[in-house]
Amino acid sequence: MREKKKRRKKDYACKLDRALYGLKQSGRQWFTEISSVLEKLGFTKLKWANGVFLKNKVLQKTILLLYVDDIVLLGKTNDEIQMTVKLLANNFDLIIIGKTRTLLGIQFIEENNKVYLSQEHYINEVYNRYKQFLPPISSLPISKDSVYSKLQCPTTDDETKEIERYPYRSVIGCLAFIASRTRPDINYAANLFSQFQSNPAVVHRNGLMKLLGYPQETTN
Repeated sequence: MREKKKRRKKDYACKLDRALYGLKQSGRQWFTEISSVLEKLGFTKLKWANGVFLKNKVLQKTILLLYVDDIVLLGKTNDEIQMTVKLLANNFDLIIIGKTRTLLGIQFIEENNKVYLSQEHYINEVYNRYKQFLPPISSLPISKDSVYSKLQCPTTDDETKEIERYPYRSVIGCLAFIASRTRPDINYAANLFSQFQSNPAVVHRNGLMKLLGYPQETTN
């Protein structure tokens, strides 16, 4: 970082003591900073999830979900949540947008004192993106008697060209995202078809298309 013109000296540079947005180390510095503040406020980071913090007190439990600088708070009472918001506001500039409706492509639906997670919008978006390939609507993620193996992979240029126009890897990525967030029922099939993404055959493509049609049939 160069000095201001009035103070500029030849071959001198300013040492930056702050992590500006966009620098390669900024993300880590921000996470270190907010983790330190949350620890002082009584939160403990879960070992298996870096973005989940828990605050346990007698008859009180507050869960904080963190994704970069987006925060979701869960608590038994609104008073618990408001107290945490107040403590956070003493340390950071907050923009409070109210109850969480959508985050990272997931809809949060409150009903009968329960919270349901849904990716209905994203599933429809993915299906419409690839509907030109005519994915069949299916009631099962994978047929019971289907067999898929690498022995079916193309061995000639003609076989490879037949599958090249199909965005196999992109579809796998979309389905894997859905499976890891809200639809564990397609996890096995998504993992199975991902094994062939380096050299998929027509039979693998057809199976993947059927898998793409399954969440569309069962979006909610």
